[in-house]
Amino acid sequence: MPPPVYAQKDIDRANDYETTLIQPVAPAAIRGSAITSSEGQQALAARRSYNAAISLAHAIGHDVLSWHSGTVILTTSQKSEAQREGITQTDVGSLWEATELEVNRKYSGTDWQADLQAMPSEKSVLIQIAMLDAQRNWLLWQQYKLQQKTALATAKRLAIEADNSLGRYSPLPIPNLK
Repeated sequence: MPPPVYAQKDIDRANDYETTLIQPVAPAAIRGSAITSSEGQQALAARRSYNAAISLAHAIGHDVLSWHSGTVILTTSQKSEAQREGITQTDVGSLWEATELEVNRKYSGTDWQADLQAMPSEKSVLIQIAMLDAQRNWLLWQQYKLQQKTALATAKRLAIEADNSLGRYSPLPIPNLK
């Protein structure tokens, strides 16, 4: 088993940042008689909705922040591209950085373009095209996954607006248990 990439204090810092960003102050739990009252029962449904929204927000936050964690060993080509771009050269970078370096290297790097032109056969060029296509598909898949999470977050926003709209125009009746 490989050693952990980050120390516990680094993980705690990342979690603290994300929590402060998304939910700086958590609401108090509903307890005791507040749960058994009719108002409390209605509040429980709203609280479950709130908890689900916060959970979704944290999942999206964790996903985005994980892309920026230094967990990828950079290739020699990526290190060279980083040096060309004036980025401090390291052996390990984030998935974000590695992907950006790879895209930049192939988009504007003269080394890769020269290698393509110097390839001895059509097969070598086709292999590079297939690798680019695989990279593009991977990037599109990552984009699609994030769009799915964004769609869920948007759906939650619409639900909150609908709840607020319903509350403004027709208050829900509270049964009188007396």
